[in-house]
Amino acid sequence: MYRPGRILLFAVLILGTLSHTKPVSAASMRCGTDIVNVGDPEFVVLQKCGPPTYKQGDQWIYDRGPGSFLKIVVFGLGKVLFIKEEMPFT
Repeated sequence: MYRPGRILLFAVLILGTLSHTKPVSAASMRCGTDIVNVGDPEFVVLQKCGPPTYKQGDQWIYDRGPGSFLKIVVFGLGKVLFIKEEMPFT
């Protein structure tokens, strides 16, 4: 039997699941009790968060451990342009 409500629910669940696989943009990042914001210089990020787990050009990648998103801090002209989150590759 055709049930439009079930098809809509299924579509919403699928779209919700897919949306979690894309990078998420954030305006700030917490490092312990400190917060890094867009516009902060590189040395401030280094002071607050320590060295990144990886560096790829102007991107500093912080691996927050199992069950957490990677935090990617993108710099331009020595300042944070934006911060994004991505699922780690496991």
